[in-house]
Amino acid sequence: MSRKLFYFIIAFVIALLLAFFVSSSSFPDNWRDSRVWSKMRHDLLTEDIASVVTSQGFSVSGDQVREMRKYIGEARFAHSNRAGRGSTVEAGFVIRLRNGTEIRFNHWGGGTFEVFETTDGRRRYDPDAQFLIVSSRLATWYAQLF
Repeated sequence: MSRKLFYFIIAFVIALLLAFFVSSSSFPDNWRDSRVWSKMRHDLLTEDIASVVTSQGFSVSGDQVREMRKYIGEARFAHSNRAGRGSTVEAGFVIRLRNGTEIRFNHWGGGTFEVFETTDGRRRYDPDAQFLIVSSRLATWYAQLF
């Protein structure tokens, strides 16, 4: 077999594998949602928080908000869970930024949280973004609220 044919076959196989990964259903969502999480996490760490309210109706303030911010900064993106692709748990908390943006964190148990924007009207982030993050320290913080 000639060297050119060998390189052509290798390049063709690599192109097929790349096309498969790009076209798979989760790859584009994971890529988009990981970028949304990066922007959202940056905003949660740098912008003024107006309020943090748990699904049980408790308000969080002061040192608890500072701790929460620290743990959000440490949280890692797990994978996309775009709207309509998974169940939504109602136990969690909502962070409202001073600019009106609302971001919901639903606790799935362990260190896993589902995150999405719940702002009414014009949304700041991708309206279909819904994803899971992992932070055992954020989960411990959340459990200690009760």
